[in-house]
Amino acid sequence: MTTDDSNGKPAEDGVIRPRYHSITAEMLDGFDFEHVIKTAAVADCHEYQSLFSKAAEVAERDGTENYAVVYAALSALCGFHFRPNDVNDPYGPMVQMDGKRSAIPEDFRGNADVVALMAETATHSTLKARLSDVAWLLNRRRVDLGLAAISAYCQTVRDVAAGVIKFPFEEANSPYSARARDLLKRALSLAAMRSVGLGKPEQAEVRQLVNELFYGALTGTNLRHVQRIAKLALHYDILPASEIGGSLEGWLHRNDVNDDHGRVDFLKLCASAHHQGGSMPDQIFAVGDIQTARRLINERYFVTDEAFTALLRYSGFVPEALVRTYNRGFRRFFQGDPVSGLYILTPLLEASIRHVLKGGGHDVSTFDNATKTQQDLTISAMFDQMRAEIVEVFGSAIVTDIESVFLSQPGPTIRHEVAHGLMSDGAPFGADSAYACWLIFRLCLIPLFPHRERFDEGLWQ
Repeated sequence: MTTDDSNGKPAEDGVIRPRYHSITAEMLDGFDFEHVIKTAAVADCHEYQSLFSKAAEVAERDGTENYAVVYAALSALCGFHFRPNDVNDPYGPMVQMDGKRSAIPEDFRGNADVVALMAETATHSTLKARLSDVAWLLNRRRVDLGLAAISAYCQTVRDVAAGVIKFPFEEANSPYSARARDLLKRALSLAAMRSVGLGKPEQAEVRQLVNELFYGALTGTNLRHVQRIAKLALHYDILPASEIGGSLEGWLHRNDVNDDHGRVDFLKLCASAHHQGGSMPDQIFAVGDIQTARRLINERYFVTDEAFTALLRYSGFVPEALVRTYNRGFRRFFQGDPVSGLYILTPLLEASIRHVLKGGGHDVSTFDNATKTQQDLTISAMFDQMRAEIVEVFGSAIVTDIESVFLSQPGPTIRHEVAHGLMSDGAPFGADSAYACWLIFRLCLIPLFPHRERFDEGLWQ
């Protein structure tokens, strides 16, 4: 439960809950909740948050409790921290400290139908995009709301391009700005989901818009504008990669770039496009099934911090004291944050192997004569000194897999790379890292495979 208690009142148990928890569909009957933001000339949910918050205060003073509740809910919905790079968890708390936080979408799970009704009613493109996106996150069966979010995001960018509205703090108010890029990225992410926009007219709509913006940016002289849209076009396969690379190279020849760092980044983007367009990456065979399964799970289910607890608490591979840490690592991996997933899960592999060996009666410690202390063996030392015992417990196939992925050269040596800070920013997004996270997930589930038939269907509800 959120501890954001703005406009809140004590419940029967004495706990202060936000006012918006009491919102109902009946409160929206005949209520034009958008009139508060109709005079706002900016496409910015944080501006709307402020306006709705003030409207809630006025409504409370006037004694119109229903209006106060609706405005408080809209203020909270507009106050989320927008994270377009986090495809499956795009909204987080704006403020979090001392065990308290501001609102997040999960706080509205009990009022998901009301959020959906507001999304259907809204006509303001920026607000409609936010409400539709959140409503879909809360109930992924409402594909219509996911599609509405895509169209609303596109309309916001078009309105900015036409000068109808503007982004805050944007001098040029450009559809090529970072703000526009973030909205388009979210729309493209929804459009790429099989369960939402894949193959639908809304996917064609956002792809066409990005295509137009890419060629529009090429007619200008702003390197950042071209770079932002080109990255979107490349990442979401809007155009053939070779065509993007050639267009970028041609733009660079036609324009003088005085920013050396910017020029280097731009050349790297050109090289990446040419490389991607040159051949089909071999990595597709390593990550195709894994990433497809991961995406489908996220599209069909709302993955929370406790989603994996029901499984991991029964796995003999997972130490009881590390269930929640494993849970967080798998959640981040499944939600499309491989950096967090890999850096959380890799150290846990060593702890689990040590846990299983101890459970089998093996001594995994060593005595340091120099310091007169007893220490646990590292994973490398265990594989060197206790290989026979490890093979006996895990089998030669699993041992070879772990060594090839995490420990031995000429493999990716992921454990060494993570432990010593040698992994580059892009490496966690590669095939080796995806396979590493999947391998740890499989190791956690192997003890449960023989018991699949005994799982209660209600466990997953």
